[in-house]
Amino acid sequence: MDPAERGRGFGRLLYETSFPACRGRGCVLVRAAASPLSRGPVALHQPMGFQPEPGDTEIDGIPVSSGYDCQGGDRVRLLRSLHGA
Repeated sequence: MDPAERGRGFGRLLYETSFPACRGRGCVLVRAAASPLSRGPVALHQPMGFQPEPGDTEIDGIPVSSGYDCQGGDRVRLLRSLHGA
């Protein structure tokens, strides 16, 4: 996302409009990955029910998976159940 657009609710809107479609296709979990270098992406996901998945290290108390993305970057992996949501 364009950094100038962050904080305007587009990420939340994208998730909220896609969750019903995901459930309709039989999905029961949604996974996301966020940079551990900024609290913003993690802060976006947690109020929507995403929980950090275990990682192999921690940064500021948040579990991080080292070398997770295709370019070897570290990521916070987040998981949300679609049951009852």
